[in-house]
Amino acid sequence: MKYFIIFFNFIVFFTSCTTGKNISDSNDYWSKYLSKEVTVRGTAENMKVGAFVAGKNQEGLYIESLGYWPDGFSGKEVEVTGVLIKKYDLPVFIPKEGEPVATGIPVSEGTDLHEASKRYLLKNATWKLIE
Repeated sequence: MKYFIIFFNFIVFFTSCTTGKNISDSNDYWSKYLSKEVTVRGTAENMKVGAFVAGKNQEGLYIESLGYWPDGFSGKEVEVTGVLIKKYDLPVFIPKEGEPVATGIPVSEGTDLHEASKRYLLKNATWKLIE
């Protein structure tokens, strides 16, 4: 079953139902779609760790194996279809006073570094501009 998700309006449309559902700020929202084909709409953004399709509040998904959007896509509304996967590969660290600043994403003391390194991606993605 294919799922269609519209980021910029924060509404999820399922092919099997006619009502929408608000998208939660929690990344746990995506776990129920793992290994399923989804279609999302949002803004194409180039992030340090790769191409990203962002929702209104910057929630969104990365595109696996795409370092940056092709010319003409960045900053534009796109529709992306792919299989949702999860990876634990974001470079996170807990800053320590008096130590050199590490490269990556600083998180607060007590944070589960493995969980904080989680991100959701679209595998075998195809995309198009929204006119």
